[in-house]
Amino acid sequence: MNADGQPHAHQPGQPVVDAPEDDFSLLYRAAAGTPQPDRSLDSWQPPKPSLAPTGDQLDPELERLLNYLIANRGSDLHLTVEVPPSARIDGTLLPIEGEPPMDMDRLNRMLRSSLNDELWTRFIDDRQVDYSVALDDDSRFRVNAFHQRGYPSAVFRAIQSYIPTLEE
Repeated sequence: MNADGQPHAHQPGQPVVDAPEDDFSLLYRAAAGTPQPDRSLDSWQPPKPSLAPTGDQLDPELERLLNYLIANRGSDLHLTVEVPPSARIDGTLLPIEGEPPMDMDRLNRMLRSSLNDELWTRFIDDRQVDYSVALDDDSRFRVNAFHQRGYPSAVFRAIQSYIPTLEE
């Protein structure tokens, strides 16, 4: 309703509600005959690359955990507040032996060291960010930092520099 108590007049090409698009609102708009957003390949733009700092700027503790992941041929490093750092090795997610549970200050310090100023601001504002980190030419990681239950969390996924053949 507007200030006069009348229903809002829908403007063509504008969302029906002032909320983020989700599957339900897209179905509602389709059923109401509202124009759909352009989802064609012609309108698609690739995301801007967002490389974070390299290994020489990373928090030493984060660098140690990433090196542990590489040395043990792991695929993912999970960092969550109140849980010890965990590594996915051979498909199984296990806490890293001897590591204490993460606290918010420790995790924020690690994340801040892996993010440039623009990405850190995006993480704070959007409550999540995707980026990449490189320890060296052979050790690269895709990262998803996000908030879960009000606390920061992150998953570092190792990117293989060597692509095995079909026979391997």
